[in-house]
Amino acid sequence: MKQTLTRPQFDLLVELATPNDDRAVAPMATETRFTPALREQTLRELTERGFIAGTTVTEKGSAALEPYRARRVILTAAGLGQRLVPVTYVMPKPLVKINGRRLIETIIDAARAAGIEEIVVVRGYMGEKFDVLREKYPDIRLIDNPYFNEANNISSVFVAADLLENAYICDADLLVKKPAVFKKYHWCSNYLGIPMAHSDDWCFTMNGDCIASQQVGGDNCYQQIGVAYFDGETGRTAGRQTKEIFATPEGKKYFWDNALYTFHMPDYHIEMRNCAAGQDVLEIDTYEELCRLDERYRAPDYVG
Repeated sequence: MKQTLTRPQFDLLVELATPNDDRAVAPMATETRFTPALREQTLRELTERGFIAGTTVTEKGSAALEPYRARRVILTAAGLGQRLVPVTYVMPKPLVKINGRRLIETIIDAARAAGIEEIVVVRGYMGEKFDVLREKYPDIRLIDNPYFNEANNISSVFVAADLLENAYICDADLLVKKPAVFKKYHWCSNYLGIPMAHSDDWCFTMNGDCIASQQVGGDNCYQQIGVAYFDGETGRTAGRQTKEIFATPEGKKYFWDNALYTFHMPDYHIEMRNCAAGQDVLEIDTYEELCRLDERYRAPDYVG
């Protein structure tokens, strides 16, 4: 994306435009660390450009932030959720409740709290059960993935490939514990990850501030959390390339992000946002984990 603001101007303008944002979520590595002198200089620059009056963002300032605004969240919700059997025999994993609240609702509510109104759910397994979301979110958009039973999750991004600009792409079965992981404005494309000395899970290695590779297992890496954000240029590129990969003989076997990074890593500049293990977003990988979070699942007949 062509930047019309410097990074300090962007960060300070976002701070002034979203005064109730929870800054406790760890910042991106490139986020500005303001000294008093830099803050004063940046305030002066924003004032001179007509983007603020005092500490109030003007209409011109709001317009300057528009190209950086997240416009939608795409939730990949088509999978079978085999790791939460037996609950997912009767309910798709994203609709599983923890203490009375569906996993997918923790994501939608966090996105709405960040001012992101367009929610797209790509459904497959027991797809009709997602209709229940319309009761609470009447404007939600449900897209059917006809390939979910024969392809990996690249199929869910494939059917939403024209919607990836200025969009979050998010696993729909996460438990969002800290809503501030979703942001209204983004300087650039980024992925959420947990900094790790060692990981045996899917992880990213870095080249400076930019993702250099993705693999299973690594040292001095970021353990992958299924929350990515694509700016406009990245989203357009990713949508086109996802369609191309999916059309290949082997294309259906890939995870969506691994496909892009395997074949097109040089095309992307994607930074990392730090995520605190178990505190910001939680991935529930086993039935036992589910039971620890909600003891009612230990009853043989309880399905939420």
